[in-house]
Amino acid sequence: MAADALRFLLIGVKEVLSIELEYTGEEGATIWLGEPPGGKRGQNRTSVDTAVRWIDDRGQQRITFVEWKYTEAKFGTCGGYKSDGNDDKNACRTLRVELVRPKRDCYLSKGTTVRNDRHYWERLRDAGINLELFDGRAGCPFMGPFYQLMRLHLLAAHTKSHLKCIDRVEVAVVCFRGNTDLLKIPDNLACLGPSIPEAWCKLLGGEMSFHTAFIEDIVRDACKKARIERSAWMRHFQGRYGLEVK
Repeated sequence: MAADALRFLLIGVKEVLSIELEYTGEEGATIWLGEPPGGKRGQNRTSVDTAVRWIDDRGQQRITFVEWKYTEAKFGTCGGYKSDGNDDKNACRTLRVELVRPKRDCYLSKGTTVRNDRHYWERLRDAGINLELFDGRAGCPFMGPFYQLMRLHLLAAHTKSHLKCIDRVEVAVVCFRGNTDLLKIPDNLACLGPSIPEAWCKLLGGEMSFHTAFIEDIVRDACKKARIERSAWMRHFQGRYGLEVK
């Protein structure tokens, strides 16, 4: 049943093995990312809403990190850029990625406290994130919505390297098709594409480790299979989110 319900999200799914909420990675992930020790799920640690472990129709074991965007108008942005402790925000706005020295140029990487000794810049290559498209352009690409996607892909890279039985780890965003504010690309990233998913995929160099699924498709398919289109739960869901299942 789980495999049927998630087929729009897990392309080629044969069997769902497990689902874990607020997944923070395998042992050592916090240290590898340079995040504050003692952080909790969803607080001072990179965590993904849901980690689904599954087998595809070729027999490969996969994990999909799912970020659910039901009501959010934005992806998570860089707290370091907004921090009151960052007294040189202009450094973020003028940063050149081809010249970046994290401990000099990035507030979150300076290492002056346990909260700003992040290793994100050093781990980008491990996650397949290529910033060459930003050469010659001013501004940190992670000030805005790419920040959350970057951290999820770093966590995916660490998970893949520590779970040898897993063939593939990918990231997926689930949102409403009509949530155009969420997918709208900010001006400083518009050079990469017309929407956040399309632009982010360019930074991954064509590697199919990220995709977007729409809630309308998942719910419509699941409801038809379970024959609950007219149930009280479905009426509540439709009324709350303005979702029509036809």
